[in-house]
Amino acid sequence: MNILLGANEEAIKRNKDMVVIPITSSPEEAIERVIRYYREGRIDSAILPGRFTHAFKAPPSFPIVFLGKPMEHNLAPHVKLSFRHAYYEAITQIIAQKKKKIMWLEQYNTLFSSERYNILKGFTLAHGLELSRIELGLTNTETIVKDKGIAQISDACEKHLD
Repeated sequence: MNILLGANEEAIKRNKDMVVIPITSSPEEAIERVIRYYREGRIDSAILPGRFTHAFKAPPSFPIVFLGKPMEHNLAPHVKLSFRHAYYEAITQIIAQKKKKIMWLEQYNTLFSSERYNILKGFTLAHGLELSRIELGLTNTETIVKDKGIAQISDACEKHLD
């Protein structure tokens, strides 16, 4: 959310508009939509997740910045995201709201998700917060968008909270 707010503030300073395009389809379909919007003159640049680099067959013909390290070829600049900073801000908000329990929900356990979990776990231990973890076993982000994936997430959370 901070990335969107920061991008919007910069756009306003430059007398520009920012458009958020929800990604509810495959990366390839989302890229096709972004390229179509550029060709139609609706946008003149884009900020995209780094994992979308694979969807480009050639370097983009308009300015693009990727969030997070691009997963494949380096087609455009990328901005590294700091999970440590994001979790610090989240923990600060949780403490300010006098909350004590945090649930970590992940699609499936990878080295990357374990690293992020351990960063969050360190913050929660340091502040006396409770942290529980749910692994859904979903290996594809698109699965979450479909009813089956959402139902699986809901069931896992409900079971855990019970």
